Amino acid sequence: MKPKGSLLLAKFLITFVFAGVILALFGKNAVSWILLLALLQTALGYLGNLCALEKLRNLVTAAGNGFTAALLAYVLHLVVPAFHAAWASLIAFGLLVAAGEYFLSICPSRTK
Repeated sequence: MKPKGSLLLAKFLITFVFAGVILALFGKNAVSWILLLALLQTALGYLGNLCALEKLRNLVTAAGNGFTAALLAYVLHLVVPAFHAAWASLIAFGLLVAAGEYFLSICPSRTK
């Protein structure tokens, strides 16, 4: 797999696992909504990284991705009546995504 493809897959898996742990267990949300949230966050995070990674540091883009993940989950909470998210779960989800994105960005990539 190409490095960008594996990076996107890793971003998706990080978001899906953290959303599953936080929002599915504590919010009792369906896996289909978690999957949609992870797909949307992966796409938005990738577009944000394309625009901002050259100009900003990894810590700032990771924090932006965490904020975007929490904001997207909140918007989903407002729009979809079946999706439930408490403030504590939104904050925990955003922090976990930010930490995952930060550690993903500092891991050495295998380009050989």
